[in-house]
Amino acid sequence: MAQHDQLVNTIKENAEQDRARQEASHRETVGRMQQEIVDFEEGQRQKYEEKTDEYQKQLTAEREQLEGEFRDAREKERAQQMEYEREVRAKYEARQAESERVMAQAIKERDEEEEARRQQMEKEKLEFEVQCGERYHALLKEKEEFTERMLRERAASLDQMAETRRAEEATREKEREEQRVQYDADLQAKFEKMRADVLAEADQLRAEMEAKDIAQREAWEQLESEKQALELKARKLKHASTMWRLDYQKETKFKYERMLVDMETRTERMNDEQERAQLIESEARPTVIVQQVPVETPKQDNLQQSAQDNLAQARIEEESRFRGLQEQMEADQRQGQQMLVGLRKRIQELWAVLESDSTDRLHFVMDAEASAAYTPEMIDVYQKEINRLTDQLPLMETITRREFIKYRLNELKGAPSSRGSREDKQKNEFLRELKRLNETLGKSLPAYEKKHGSMFLFKGKQYLEVMQTDGDETAVEAPASRQSRRR
Repeated sequence: MAQHDQLVNTIKENAEQDRARQEASHRETVGRMQQEIVDFEEGQRQKYEEKTDEYQKQLTAEREQLEGEFRDAREKERAQQMEYEREVRAKYEARQAESERVMAQAIKERDEEEEARRQQMEKEKLEFEVQCGERYHALLKEKEEFTERMLRERAASLDQMAETRRAEEATREKEREEQRVQYDADLQAKFEKMRADVLAEADQLRAEMEAKDIAQREAWEQLESEKQALELKARKLKHASTMWRLDYQKETKFKYERMLVDMETRTERMNDEQERAQLIESEARPTVIVQQVPVETPKQDNLQQSAQDNLAQARIEEESRFRGLQEQMEADQRQGQQMLVGLRKRIQELWAVLESDSTDRLHFVMDAEASAAYTPEMIDVYQKEINRLTDQLPLMETITRREFIKYRLNELKGAPSSRGSREDKQKNEFLRELKRLNETLGKSLPAYEKKHGSMFLFKGKQYLEVMQTDGDETAVEAPASRQSRRR
């Protein structure tokens, strides 16, 4: 009992350590993934900003170049105008005497030329503004194409990472399934070998008992009913050879000893009755008795001696058979202890992989505590627990994926997003996958609980209730989101 209590405490401590280690590993993995995502987004943002600054600098340089050319053109025009004015002034001074008609004609020509130049300047200004607008729109389009390409590359990388993770998980699941099949095959082979050995031993015991019963039938005709009862017990022993228990062996030994005592008592009673009858007959016929006493006494002594020898031989045979049964039970118990060690190791591995709850583990330990020694019931308990934990593996994988999607949706919920943006598309994909996982778990969890007769717990809570609570919250948030989009 002290070893069992120590084993229970060890299992509890190992369970707490495994759970703490698995939680730390999970937190570290999630933090590393979040850091990689943040670093990737930061790198893309820096590249986008650098590209935007570069385009802005190019646009500014081209604008400055065009403005410089425009200033040069205006300076050149101003210089031409000043030169023209000097020429006109010289002509005016030289031809002051010319008529006003020539002056008016010259002024008119000058105004027309100025108007044409002004129109040409306006046209060039409009063409420059159109070119700037087209260049700006081209830069915006190139920026949008670059952003879309980066988003597609990031989505492809995320899909590739998810595909790699699913392939690794499928490989691990296949390896675990192969190990489980191999272990089941080994366990079945050991069970068949043990069963064959027990059946062979039982057949041998039955043959020996039948031979002994045939040998004793000639000397013990008056005990035919007891021999038939023994044969019946031997046949029952053959059918129940795989289910021997210590209490059954003690009860059988007690029955055999009581039967032998009854046989000895019955033999002594029969001898006493014969002696009493002989004494009565001797009292009735004394002369005959005196002559017959020397003849009859040796026969009675021989009968009594043979009966005692037969009883002693039967007792020795029963004791040897009982010792053989005890040795067989001890061998079975040693083999059973070895099987229990393997089963306990398998249970601990499954607990570590599934991150089983401490309450669930304690419930199994309390069930196993009722049969601490090797018994077929103990084997059944461990086998049922292994089957239950094996059935939990695919469910736990699906639940882990669902919890990760919930975590990502909570992150996206607080981030600002517009309709048709990358965050909105990612959120819609997560919602579709969450709906698919809910449908899968809605069918598999009730089937699991019906099969094993127990609730499926995740972190101490029934997961069907957790899913129902999440569904109610989603139903409440959906109308609010639709109203916000309408606004």
